[in-house]
Amino acid sequence: MVGTISLPDTISDCGQDRSPRDGSLVIISDELTSETEAYIYDGSVKMWVLLTELSLTDAAPLANRDPIGLTCSLALELADEYGQQASEIIRMNAARFHMGLTHNWSAPQAIIRGVYF
Repeated sequence: MVGTISLPDTISDCGQDRSPRDGSLVIISDELTSETEAYIYDGSVKMWVLLTELSLTDAAPLANRDPIGLTCSLALELADEYGQQASEIIRMNAARFHMGLTHNWSAPQAIIRGVYF
């Protein structure tokens, strides 16, 4: 059976519509063709990005969170290949970028009034 999967722009959460969580990952596997597609939700641009078909000219998903950190992370990855040592500032910016992704620092925090009684 062939079908189409549509990723949602909004999700109902406790009766309220909201965007998908920033950094949400969806992997779709096709048993007939043995192909897999991976999507990530980039909250800063409010869209799903297909990771498995990115090209060199495409914008990097999640790059809007910390462009300098992303640049430093890429520089750190390439330093060994070119026989170079990355400076301490490059290492710190790359680490900040990775920590920001891990802890979702770029996502706005919702402030919700608690109901106690």
